[in-house]
Amino acid sequence: MKIVLENISKRYTTQWILKKISHEFNSGIIHSIQGRNGSGKSTLMQILSTKLSPTLGKREYYKGNQKITESEDLPFQISFAAPYIFPLEDLSIKELFSFHNTFRSMREDMDYSSFLEVMKYPYKEDQLIKYFSSGMKQRLSLAMAILTQSEIILLDEPTSYLDLEAKKWYHDLLIKWQKGSTVIISTNDKEDLKECTEHLFL
Repeated sequence: MKIVLENISKRYTTQWILKKISHEFNSGIIHSIQGRNGSGKSTLMQILSTKLSPTLGKREYYKGNQKITESEDLPFQISFAAPYIFPLEDLSIKELFSFHNTFRSMREDMDYSSFLEVMKYPYKEDQLIKYFSSGMKQRLSLAMAILTQSEIILLDEPTSYLDLEAKKWYHDLLIKWQKGSTVIISTNDKEDLKECTEHLFL
């Protein structure tokens, strides 16, 4: 799915966080959004996800040559992982997987056992997510985003809280499973840019 931004601006009270951002994110490409802290990277990611609306400007989504109307269905074409978005922490991983599958389909009909194997899940299955380490919560968020069947995958600071082993796991997961989705990664970490071929600088 292609995303076209035209003069996107976002203001909170009197402060402009983003001003006149125009860019195309093309289907099947891994893109990056880069910029100094406070430049509006996370705000733009939330606008791309439809969680936020721009103050000014247009965002348009296309599947092939067909424009996709922003509707209740569009968010179900998008997966979004970020350190500030946590899974439902009072659930176990099995409960979360079951709940998620009532709304979204996993890639290649991935079942629960396969998901645990890909995750390299180390805890008891009935352990609540709120007791996971920060790194394991981030790993879970990334796995849910990348392994869900999605036209668009948004990853904001994807390797936050990940150790070296988990970072390798993330890069392997992304390379193997992004499967032609439009992937947008917001980061200033050069290691996170390895798979990116198109770049937007704020």
